[in-house]
Amino acid sequence: MATVCTAAAAVLGVAASGVHAVTGFEPVLTSVEVEPGAVGEVVAVCPVGKTATGGGFVTEEEDDSWEVLTSGGGFVSTNQTGWGVAARNTGTEPQTLHAEAICVDSGS
Repeated sequence: MATVCTAAAAVLGVAASGVHAVTGFEPVLTSVEVEPGAVGEVVAVCPVGKTATGGGFVTEEEDDSWEVLTSGGGFVSTNQTGWGVAARNTGTEPQTLHAEAICVDSGS
């Protein structure tokens, strides 16, 4: 039998011998516009019944005009998880900050 990488099995929903497949993969992206010099906070929240297994942030600019203050996952209410980001726009123009949560079925 071929060996299956657990991380690949989770992403692809492939079950290896003795490993349960992750189901219900759903990325959630939430955005906020941040003025120059301001701190923006954004949270991508998984739907009820899903759990955040990871996440991160995305910016549309390529000039490194962000100071990321925090980026992490956790509970956002008693029955929902997500991924939050706080960052300062160090540029001279308004910019968009995106938080992304990688959500899967909670029972997976």
